[in-house]
Amino acid sequence: MLANVADKLVETLKEQASTEEKQQFEENGRHSRVQFAVGSYNESTGKARLLRSDGSGNFVAVNEAVGQPGGVYLIVPSFMNSSGKRRIVHLNGRKLAIHQATFIAKILDAVRTGKLSYNGNIPSDIVPGYRITTDATVSQLLESLIHIGTKGIENDSSSSAFANLLFVDNSGQIHFGSKMLDDSNISELVQFLQDRKQIRVDRAKLLNNNASVGLSAKIELTDDSEFKRSGLVKDAPVFELDAEENYQHYVISKGVVRSDINPDKGARMYNNVIVALDNPFTGNDAIPNPSNPKNPNSAASARAAATESFVPMS
Repeated sequence: MLANVADKLVETLKEQASTEEKQQFEENGRHSRVQFAVGSYNESTGKARLLRSDGSGNFVAVNEAVGQPGGVYLIVPSFMNSSGKRRIVHLNGRKLAIHQATFIAKILDAVRTGKLSYNGNIPSDIVPGYRITTDATVSQLLESLIHIGTKGIENDSSSSAFANLLFVDNSGQIHFGSKMLDDSNISELVQFLQDRKQIRVDRAKLLNNNASVGLSAKIELTDDSEFKRSGLVKDAPVFELDAEENYQHYVISKGVVRSDINPDKGARMYNNVIVALDNPFTGNDAIPNPSNPKNPNSAASARAAATESFVPMS
């Protein structure tokens, strides 16, 4: 696979990027890195747009590109595509697996019954079948894993927004969709989480190259877990977050977002996101401009930098 990709890159690197591409995605004569972008709604124009970071903490619109509000995208520079054109790739959020949804449902039920305080710490054995290692509070952990709270309906009062609603009220009761959690409908909450919720992507952190996850937590299945005993789930953490890990790296390495690209024979992008970068998460690094005659080795350097890090994430 790498040989095929390398061949395509060599061909592509011989082509000149368009003037528009250079204006949008090159700085100081160098090709830009692959960038994340998010879809947004422009209230002044009433139209959807795509926002990316300018590297200085500001969000700028991508010219001649639109995105679904709230959607997550990759902007792949022209020199990485055999067509010689920029490509914008929509990324799909990852839905909760049943053992993940069950964990969240049981944590919320423990809040409902008073075993846990929503703003309190989490004992390691509070949820049967799971081992929890974290200094985070219940609210901090849940808000890092899923979208929870009423913020989603503040600017959207549509029926679909209410259908996705999940929040804890001031008395500790759990509301999901049009229902309130009780002893009889915990399984319905699990299904709701699987159907309506995805692992959260923090859009602001995603557009900040230097942002870290900011919270550490490891949730594992115990040996007596129903999921482990049944063999339905592999022996891997249910959730794992490292406070010091770069947020963009976390999103990719943990499969929080996945590509919807239809693979092409010989140069395929897998279902999981592949990022081809020299130094993916430290900025606009060092893939030289192949059109610069002062650097005759630029094509070889770019090919090496890209192919060395073309790694399919599992």
